[in-house]
Amino acid sequence: MLNRLTKWHIDEFGQLDSGLTYVGKPQEKMSYDKSDPNIQNLLYYYQNAIYSICEYAEQRGINLNSPANSHIALSESLKSGKEIVMNAYQVKVWKQEMTKAYHVIYHLSRYLGFDPISFTPLDDNIFKGGEKAGGYKRHHFLALMFRQMSSHVDDVVLTSDDFHISEYETPLRREGIDMEIYIKQIMKSLVQLIEMRDANGNYIKIKEEHMRKMLYENLGEVAGEKVLEKWKGQPKFADSLKEFNDRRLDTFKGDYKNFLNQKYGNAYSAYFWRVRRITFTKILATQSNLDFLTTIYGVPFTLNPVQTKI
Repeated sequence: MLNRLTKWHIDEFGQLDSGLTYVGKPQEKMSYDKSDPNIQNLLYYYQNAIYSICEYAEQRGINLNSPANSHIALSESLKSGKEIVMNAYQVKVWKQEMTKAYHVIYHLSRYLGFDPISFTPLDDNIFKGGEKAGGYKRHHFLALMFRQMSSHVDDVVLTSDDFHISEYETPLRREGIDMEIYIKQIMKSLVQLIEMRDANGNYIKIKEEHMRKMLYENLGEVAGEKVLEKWKGQPKFADSLKEFNDRRLDTFKGDYKNFLNQKYGNAYSAYFWRVRRITFTKILATQSNLDFLTTIYGVPFTLNPVQTKI
């Protein structure tokens, strides 16, 4: 039964091989649409069923690490204390330095280094020593049972260790899907403000009135005003707004490399060139995400097709 379930799981979603390659049968149904709740539910049912079988085997002393089952590697997840099997399926991708590089460079560029909820620029010093040093955090903001179930760049927000628990983790646990939608809409508003131009496509300086307009459109008047008040409530809102506009002007013509090198030298030195070596598949990005990477690097990035493991 375990082998049958695992085979179905691989047929539907593929299997993570070493590195960042997504492998499996090249079937249309393997498309991993992160926006589709049915896909998320299907993953849940597969993982929950497999987890239950492995837990039963663990209690009964049944060895699931036999050669016939070596490709499953699920009992290792139980013994290591992982809360769910999906973590064993995805966590090795999440922890890889290349994935960290991709998330950091993408988010620093896409949001100009600003923390979305606080509207404050992240300090370059938090990138000294890597994520384990405790300076920065990649936060999963999806309101799902599975933490670290996704390494997709659109399911993550880049923040500081100071903000991670108080502004992201605790509210997510308390408010669930409302917090997920809240973060998504703030991030959407921030991108719209970054990309805002006049009728002729020229750069314009963002003011409080522009912020209010975007936030109201994306979150509604009540929630939008709360976000704006939170942004304005920081000790140096005027300085942050000026820095935001300066960074927009710096990247107006797409010179993200120079922006990253000047503003985030630590992150640039540690991560910038690693992104070029990644094999991008649907578990990490959409083609739209890769189009933005093309803007950053000046070379084309494309999704690699799912490959059959021989």
